[in-house]
Amino acid sequence: MYGRGYLYAKNNDNWFFGFWKTTLSQLLSKKFNLPLYHLDLFFWKPNWVPTPDQEWKEFIKKLVKEDKWILDGNFTSTLDLRIQHADTIIFIDLPRALRLYRVVMRRLMKNRERPDINKHCKEQLDWKLLKSVWLFGKKRKPEIMKKLEQSKNNKRIYIIESNSDLKDFMQKITQTQFN
Repeated sequence: MYGRGYLYAKNNDNWFFGFWKTTLSQLLSKKFNLPLYHLDLFFWKPNWVPTPDQEWKEFIKKLVKEDKWILDGNFTSTLDLRIQHADTIIFIDLPRALRLYRVVMRRLMKNRERPDINKHCKEQLDWKLLKSVWLFGKKRKPEIMKKLEQSKNNKRIYIIESNSDLKDFMQKITQTQFN
């Protein structure tokens, strides 16, 4: 869930996918003048009530039909749909310990505005969240990597595995455009 989120963006068929997703999505949105949609903001109703599956899939189907946008989120239930429409994918696969650290620190930073979640969802740190972050590498990453491998011939795929890779990539984004 956290620490290995996904970011999708579309700019005339240019897409992106990754972690540190809010910061990166904001950078991409500003750089490429694209509308930004934080999926957590739309998926989670007040008090962390999830959107029903079918309603969520329909929402995503509408978004991917738009000409230009950035989708910031990490929902594997619609992963196939987003990959199908992508031509560029960024997957930021940082180490587990770093992901856990960032989740804990984000939760400890109270009174911080977050544009990526519903304002009626209180930040929380619980076992379910920590377990999800911890088990991501065993449970979800293999599925994602398989899908990325299957898409490598017709998509531009970037996999970023360290903070220095991430900083270099973000610097590259500020200096160039994806063509």
